[in-house]
Amino acid sequence: MRARTLLPWLAALMLGGCDIGDRNPQVIPDSAPPPDASPPDAEPVQLCRNSTPTQADGHHHPGLNCMAGNCHGPAGDAPELTVAGTLYTTANGTDVVPRATITIVDANGTVFDLVTALNGNFYTSAPVVAPYKVLASKCPLIAPMVSPVQYGSCNACHVAGSTTGQVFLQ
Repeated sequence: MRARTLLPWLAALMLGGCDIGDRNPQVIPDSAPPPDASPPDAEPVQLCRNSTPTQADGHHHPGLNCMAGNCHGPAGDAPELTVAGTLYTTANGTDVVPRATITIVDANGTVFDLVTALNGNFYTSAPVVAPYKVLASKCPLIAPMVSPVQYGSCNACHVAGSTTGQVFLQ
């Protein structure tokens, strides 16, 4: 319900904005948001993302810690990643989820949508400020991570058979 009232307001803001008319210094302020609109620091609305068409293969090594050793970490030979992991169908399964979306909202409010590759891998090298919130989705499924994330190597913590299990969406 909140998203329905927020969308028209956002559209009006984008299309209307400030009216500077004949370029005089008088600025007419934007209209106020509706009373039931979310404040800027509110939790983001958790939206299910539809399957995203991709032919990206995810390169290699699903399930491994991409940022460890001399791979995609600070001391690695490959391009450095800031967030990386693999999405599975169950916490201890072997089947991956391709074409899903991992949504990250970092401490600055920046939103990153990472699409899982055909082998379930997702990754970015964009700067992501911790702590951040994470959710996985592929309609009609959506799974938010319960606690904020401090470190981007998802497969370092999410291992089959561990108390956290793998990153999964079911």
